[in-house]
Formats: sequence, C-alpha cells, structure tokens
Amino acid sequence: TIPPAGFQVRGSSGETDAFARDAALGHSFSRSDSRLEMYLNAMRTPGFRKDLDLAIVSDSGEHVAMCMIWLDSDNKVGEFEPVGCQPDYRRKGLSRAMIAEGLRRLKALGAESTVVYPWSTNEPAIRLYESCGFRELFRDRTYTKTLTAS
Repeated sequence: TIPPAGFQVRGSSGETDAFARDAALGHSFSRSDSRLEMYLNAMRTPGFRKDLDLAIVSDSGEHVAMCMIWLDSDNKVGEFEPVGCQPDYRRKGLSRAMIAEGLRRLKALGAESTVVYPWSTNEPAIRLYESCGFRELFRDRTYTKTLTAS
C-alpha cells in the first residue's frame, strides 16, 4: 500500500520533526494542548528509532498523520503507539499506507509480530487495524467510580 498522490511516508529526521508531529497528533485527537515535551522525551528514550517514527507528509510539508513504532528485538515484537490522523485526512488510505510501511520496516528488522492497543469503543480505529491484517486478541475493560464526599 502506498499513500495517494500528494502524500508520502517519512521517517523522522529527529527532534526537528517533533513540533510538527506533536501538532498532527494533537489534531488527530482533538487536543488543544501541546504535549511536545512528552514527545521529545519519548524521542530521547533508548528504544526510540527515527526510522520507526513515521509520518504522512503532504507535498506542502504538512504532517497529517503519525505513528511511533517500538521494537522489542529480543522478543521480535513491534508496537504501534501512538497512531493518529487528522480528521480532515481520514478515510483516504493515509493511515493504512503509514501502517503498511511500518509493518514492512518491522519485518525487515526481524520482528515476527506486532500489536496495537485501540480503545475498544474506537470502531474506526479497529476497522483500520483489521484492514491492515491485525486481529483482535482480547478486549480490555475500564472501570471507573466517581468519588464523592460522604
């Protein structure tokens, strides 16, 4: 799978990409706050690989989707976390192309499997991952309780 005309999958060139990728992730999840420092910290961890920090970039240079992929080379397992695409660019094959490129890179690095952890209520993300060949292994349940003064 390749991205449609006008877009390309790019690996990271390092911390210079952090602002654009943080913005793309923020728009993907309708966040108004920046988590740039968290993104930079993730980029500074020993497991971070620029070649597995992918983005879909338009010909005009806008980062419209991104994902970080983590590789546990000892266990030959990859993990996609986080994955996001700006709402105006969804359902155009961009995320699928980015994930396909990530899977190709993981395989070339010796990975034998990979995981992603979408919310069980995020049906669009689940459909995307299933269209990329992922299959459901299990579902998490999250419980909450509001604490009130008694």
